[in-house]
Amino acid sequence: MLLIRSLDFNPYFNIASEDYFFKNFNEDILFLYRDLPSIIIGKHQNAYKEVNFRYVRDNSIPVIRRISGGGAVYHDLGNLNFAFIQNKHEGNLSDFKGFTLPILHFLEYLGIPAKFEGHNDLRVNGKKFSGNAEHIFKNRVLHHGTLLFDANLDNLRNSLQISDKYIDHAVESVPSSVINLSEVIKNKISIEEFENLLIEFLFKEYSDIMEYKLNENDIEQINKLVKEKYSKWEWNYAYFGNYEFRNIIRSKGANDSLRSKDAPYTIYFKVKNGIIQDFAIESDYFTKDEINKIATSLNNIQHRYETIMERLEKLDILGENKGMLLADFVEMLF
Repeated sequence: MLLIRSLDFNPYFNIASEDYFFKNFNEDILFLYRDLPSIIIGKHQNAYKEVNFRYVRDNSIPVIRRISGGGAVYHDLGNLNFAFIQNKHEGNLSDFKGFTLPILHFLEYLGIPAKFEGHNDLRVNGKKFSGNAEHIFKNRVLHHGTLLFDANLDNLRNSLQISDKYIDHAVESVPSSVINLSEVIKNKISIEEFENLLIEFLFKEYSDIMEYKLNENDIEQINKLVKEKYSKWEWNYAYFGNYEFRNIIRSKGANDSLRSKDAPYTIYFKVKNGIIQDFAIESDYFTKDEINKIATSLNNIQHRYETIMERLEKLDILGENKGMLLADFVEMLF
């Protein structure tokens, strides 16, 4: 088994690395990496539905789609991620519990009473610290998971908020109470020490393990994947781009500039392959002519913040002269 440790905290690079190792290596691999703050969603999820759009945008937290199924997870430098990539020829290729056993044995060695529970999760005291997912092609399996060690749980909770504005058939994340392993470990250590202890343990667990360092070709090919796939809106957002959107603003609140004096209004549209269709607004706030202009401008374009902003800025309908901030209105479309 090859042990590969990423020296890069770029989440686009590390998620692309998993894809590259899975498809271009024949050896069994254990890949360990940490990322800057990011949201990693499952292949069959609606990216916009899974996150608090305003929060992740305001805090520059990227949303990146992986090749495995399952739910959305939060990464930052306080979270250690592991990926087992193996060839399997017998039995059930999907083996969530089996792949997590080395991690559970390691945590037991540290005195942490972790268990495999819930929806393919690892938990301690009933709280989740590891979400796991798998991708299988022929006889090759990618099993990966998170290890919340000292992650910013406020960022996690604020980022991962399922929206009720979307109607679709996407896989939806299952909310769980979470915990950092640093809260339950007996001897206080840093995440770097935690990772080094895990590696020492795994070298004892696997007699055939050897470290592999990426060469120039590996890095070039991974960066190519980042450029052509993992940094693209078309993959991260539009890949699961078939849904209906409905936002009903009923009362004044944080976005009170978006309301007429008393009556609510509704924004509705469909999205097919990431493209807006059938855009409609029901509100006395706008004139019929303004509604028609907005709908005409937004139909048949990407359901994408930057694209919508660019279109609406040209209309000169929204803005301070209308008593409404354009950015507030655009955020209500997500």
